[in-house]
Amino acid sequence: MDLNELDVWYENHKKRLEEEYRKKLRNHKNKKKAKQEFSEKIKKLHKKYIKKSEKIIKASQRKKGLKRKFLKKTKGIRQKINSIKERCVKEPEQETE
Repeated sequence: MDLNELDVWYENHKKRLEEEYRKKLRNHKNKKKAKQEFSEKIKKLHKKYIKKSEKIIKASQRKKGLKRKFLKKTKGIRQKINSIKERCVKEPEQETE
């Protein structure tokens, strides 16, 4: 899940909670209690959203760090492979001349 998908998830859940709140306001006798329940649910949803977004950000940073680390470790090998590729490309050109 990336941040865009998380935003969609958050908006969908928020809309669902708002619809439930409107229904309760119509049917509920104690509107103050209904509003309090709604605000508590929204706070919980927002906390969940923040935790998930932090988790996604940390994962992406970790992934970038691992990629950097991998590229650093394999730098010598990649240079050797590239030099071999260059030699292979040059040799056929010399044969055709």
